[in-house]
Amino acid sequence: MEIGDGYRHGVFIDGKYWNRILKIIRDEELDKNGIKTVLNLMSAGLREEYWREFIKAVKHRIIKNV
Repeated sequence: MEIGDGYRHGVFIDGKYWNRILKIIRDEELDKNGIKTVLNLMSAGLREEYWREFIKAVKHRIIKNV
């Protein structure tokens, strides 16, 4: 999975880890600070200003597993 603009800012995540990240967010396995930490690891491709929308899209299953 690639997160970012596909040009200069991006993060590549193996599918099994991507699915795990989505599960952590969807099932609220971590508290707010834990989820922020996970998203911080993806900050090169997913800026903080988009985190809220990303979380909402994951929870509504708009963003899918691979």
